[in-house]
Amino acid sequence: MATDATATSARRWPRLTLRARLTLSVMLLALLSTLGVATGAFFYIKSNTLEEIASDQMRRTEAIADAIDQKFISRRVVLKAFAESLEALQLRGTAQLQPFLLRHTALLDVFDNVTVLDRQGDLVANYLGLEALGKLNLADRPYFIETLASDAGVISPPIRNRSRGLAQVLMTQPVHDAQGRIAYVINGQITLEKPNFLGDIADLKFGKTGYVFITNTDGIVIHSPRKSRILQHFNAEGGYNEATSRAVAGFEGTTDAINRLGVHALYAFKQTRQTNWIVGTHYPYEEAVADLHRVERWTALGAVALSLLVGGLSLLLLRRQLAPLGRLHRHIVATQAATHYQRLEAEHPDDELGDLARSFDHLMAERHAARQQLEASENYLRDVLEHAGDAFVAIDGQARITEWNHQAELIFGHTREQALGQSLSELMVPATMHSRCLAGMAAFFRSGTGPLVGRRTELNALHRDGRLIPVELSVAAMDQGDHFVAHAFLRDISERRAAQERVAASRKLLQDITDTLPALVAHLDTNERFGFVNSAVREWWSQEPEHMIGRTMREVVGDVFYARIEPMLKKALAGERVEFESERMVNGVPRDAHSIYVPERDEHGAVVGVVVMTTNITDLKTAQRTLAQQARVDPLTLLANRVAFNETLPLMLARARRSGDALAVMYLDIDHFKAINDSLGHAAGDEVLCEFARRLQASVRATDLAVRLAGDEFVVVLENLCGTEVAGAVAQKIVDQVARPVFDVHGRPLSITTSIGIAFHAASSPPATPAELLARADGALYAAKAAGRNRFEFAV
Repeated sequence: MATDATATSARRWPRLTLRARLTLSVMLLALLSTLGVATGAFFYIKSNTLEEIASDQMRRTEAIADAIDQKFISRRVVLKAFAESLEALQLRGTAQLQPFLLRHTALLDVFDNVTVLDRQGDLVANYLGLEALGKLNLADRPYFIETLASDAGVISPPIRNRSRGLAQVLMTQPVHDAQGRIAYVINGQITLEKPNFLGDIADLKFGKTGYVFITNTDGIVIHSPRKSRILQHFNAEGGYNEATSRAVAGFEGTTDAINRLGVHALYAFKQTRQTNWIVGTHYPYEEAVADLHRVERWTALGAVALSLLVGGLSLLLLRRQLAPLGRLHRHIVATQAATHYQRLEAEHPDDELGDLARSFDHLMAERHAARQQLEASENYLRDVLEHAGDAFVAIDGQARITEWNHQAELIFGHTREQALGQSLSELMVPATMHSRCLAGMAAFFRSGTGPLVGRRTELNALHRDGRLIPVELSVAAMDQGDHFVAHAFLRDISERRAAQERVAASRKLLQDITDTLPALVAHLDTNERFGFVNSAVREWWSQEPEHMIGRTMREVVGDVFYARIEPMLKKALAGERVEFESERMVNGVPRDAHSIYVPERDEHGAVVGVVVMTTNITDLKTAQRTLAQQARVDPLTLLANRVAFNETLPLMLARARRSGDALAVMYLDIDHFKAINDSLGHAAGDEVLCEFARRLQASVRATDLAVRLAGDEFVVVLENLCGTEVAGAVAQKIVDQVARPVFDVHGRPLSITTSIGIAFHAASSPPATPAELLARADGALYAAKAAGRNRFEFAV
């Protein structure tokens, strides 16, 4: 039996020669040695390289901060020079200051606009135009107040420009009169969204995707590759960046962190000297160490190549040295196959191989003694069967029991002496199955075949006290020449049967629990066939649960709906958890559903099915749609709000481009509305706004867009216009409708007027964005107010 076991093991596993094993050992040692040395060297290089990368990044960051400081210093010099010119000339009033300002065109090389404010904060000179002169007061701006208080120029925090809505930083410089008092304050405006201030600094890259960003010590973003983040707090979009948080708290230097998008990056921070700006640089870690990773891969490949080279040389050397051992091996194999042992013909040297050959002869002499031990081994096997965990039964050609071990005594209640020689059918088979058992044994002993041979079968056997015992039976047939004998192993599976019953009870409990859930719960196998569904299937698919078992998802839901969910089902079967929403008709009523597909895996991690859970979210989706609609309507006037305006105006512009028709954007506000609020209160102001909105809506077509932007600011968009005269007629109609009849507010008559600015956009006009059209209309509104109010003006 030992020889058979060895042969079986040899057939099961490929046998490596000694030469192959030695070669593999040398290759493994070479590989491990090379990798060990390379790993240590690479770790040292990587540590030093990362330090050098961080040092270089910090040097570049400090250079950027110094460059920004120099830009502020140079602009401060320009402002001081201009202020000294004003002090020397002692110019007064707009009539003198405006022409003088316009002659200094060099100011626009460093500023986006330059204005002059008097001591009361009124605008008296403006490089970019006269329309705001005398109308704009900035006395409440902190930078203006600080300039007056400190009698020195300041750099403002980032602010939003009132007239143009631009993100800006202002540099101020006081101008003194002959008595040394502050007479004027010069404002130099720097627009953060334009590249003229930062210049090439804004485009600097660290690696392929690294970038430069700037915040101040309050965490407000001053520069970012994403312009939409300017003037927002760096944490405004959620998430957490530990590095930026430390920099805002005062940290300067280099560090590494994971940003809110999950990108691991190297950071460097340096605060400027001229203001409270913090210059930060973001260098993705993977890009920083990309060259190191390439070196690491090539090092590993080199180690493998060296191991292969060493292995090849070792194979050649070992083939030569082990040739005598190969001849001896072939002789041993031939001896095992021969009936009689043949002595070795060749002489072997007096070395290890010679000793091995002589030992082989000695071992062959002992082979006969080994045969004698075989009988003892068979007795040992019998002892093993006697103490085996399964019942062992052997029967002869007359179906009588010839072997009965101890475990059989325990299972069936008969001692070995009682069982030997008894008929198997009379001793273990219930009376109702005697005839079938006898017929089966007859066929078995004739041919050695039958339904129980070569496989495991579960059946009920008879205990001595009459109880039926569930057993698992394995039968092997042995040819005895003129008949067959059988060896059978029987295992008591009472506990297994009990466990199966518990599983069935658990499955029923699972069915009962899932039937109470307000959701459809199901299980699909890898062929998309249902193996389990709860009772919610009656509501969802109008089918009984038992009728769905074994059917595919396509058969149940139909081709149309299956085509919509098939991609998600395929992802789940590929091992991905999928969550999605869908809409379909259920009993003629539209229903929104939220579905989760969770892959089921076996102990090896392979996907063997998908668990499906679908809940009815129709009420939730209906509420969401209602809220989305309400979010686009002004709650006071019931007109469209700014959200609806920002969504609709781009679509109206696109329609105008396609159709070739013109459109007009009207910007309106209520004249002297602040005085109404201040004198009569906000309730009266709200009533004026509502009545104004009703008259405005009544003055335009149903297809036109009327919007309340904020406060007393309204916008009307007219489509499909053939000329400016149509827009003018509508504007005049609005002016007349607002002015007459007078408003009745809490029983008190009020004369209300409106001013309108119109931006007319024809098909032949240059392309314009919604923001540009609104800005043009806003400028025309200021022109209408400057012309006396209660009128309209077209943008130039």
